[in-house]
Amino acid sequence: MAVRVAGVVGRAGHISANKAASSLATCGLGTIAAVSGGLLRREVSAGEVRDRAVAFGLLRLPASGERPTLNAQAISRLFLAAYQLPAFAASGDMHSLRQHWQAQRHVFVPLPRATANEHRSEGSVLEAFRVLALGPDAVGETDVLLSEMRLPLVTVRQLPLERFLDGWAAAGNLLFVGVSDWSHLPSAGSVFFGGQRGPDGVLHWNSAECDTDTAGRILRF
Repeated sequence: MAVRVAGVVGRAGHISANKAASSLATCGLGTIAAVSGGLLRREVSAGEVRDRAVAFGLLRLPASGERPTLNAQAISRLFLAAYQLPAFAASGDMHSLRQHWQAQRHVFVPLPRATANEHRSEGSVLEAFRVLALGPDAVGETDVLLSEMRLPLVTVRQLPLERFLDGWAAAGNLLFVGVSDWSHLPSAGSVFFGGQRGPDGVLHWNSAECDTDTAGRILRF
């Protein structure tokens, strides 16, 4: 995979407090496909996401020319049910983003194109980025290192924190979080990164309002 560097440019959050905000944050199928591909480590098309979302009752078949979107709950259910991914989407903030990144989970955010590349004019179009690093630059100011989820060429971008936060806010502060395998989920304890773990081992995913077992089988919505 080629890499081009483009210069300097819980309970993981209680669902009852964030549910209204999460329901307002929506994302296009192309962005969801890019995140799904990053989690699955293979190319995923917007058409594939559309077909799976329709099949699982998360989206009605769009009319010709329509550009459908999914909200955080639908995206989370898509990850769990359609792709068997231990992942979710929700509205986040810098604190939750940093917590997930520090725990070495896969963290993705959508940003307007103009945020990541000021030479582009389509600021309303969202693209998916993986958060690679958070930390101070050479002069002590916090920067965010991002990887653009476009295959086969992956572009790495470094953004000043203020610019990143402005762009992320414009995208509804939507946050995608996952781990690479179901075996990485805890086998004990009452909480995990996506919600609560019951005494019987059942995992309740807050954002999806969905229960699974520890192998990823859907138990109930």
